[in-house]
Amino acid sequence: IPESYVYLDHECAYRARIRHLVIGRNVKEIRGGAFGNSTTLEDLDFASGINNLKIGTLAFGECKSMKHIALSEGIYSIGSNAFSNSQNLESIRLPESLIYIGTESFKNCLALNSITIPENVDKIGKDAFSLCPFTDIYLTTTDPEKIPEIFTGGNSFDNWGVGASFNHGHYDGWEAL
Repeated sequence: IPESYVYLDHECAYRARIRHLVIGRNVKEIRGGAFGNSTTLEDLDFASGINNLKIGTLAFGECKSMKHIALSEGIYSIGSNAFSNSQNLESIRLPESLIYIGTESFKNCLALNSITIPENVDKIGKDAFSLCPFTDIYLTTTDPEKIPEIFTGGNSFDNWGVGASFNHGHYDGWEAL
């Protein structure tokens, strides 16, 4: 995406035949459905130097070929269903700048088995990771009081996937609980 683009509008590349996508550093918002239903998109990267970028509802939903996502620092919000039903998604790196993960953001990502939740995340919407087959969930927060606040709206590790539970996750401050 060229550096001159600031907003990527609704369905701007809906069903586009792109394999590798790099989002430019000046983009501030990827609006709902911008790249949704792409049957060929496998890898998603974001340029360094991004500042205050919001990923909108269904921005990359139903991208069934997506395998890898590298979110750079400067991304603060992932909207509802932003990556839902990306059934081949194997890995995602969430940036420390992230504060919000929306409802069902990664729902039904059937190949995603590990996630690290950055310390700055203040809210994870309901069913954000439902049907993901997690075996490892890592929380980087050092504040045990923050954990119940993060998982609002009925989230629990038990609903996140086969074999995943709060007890199987790793929490850097676990002994403080």
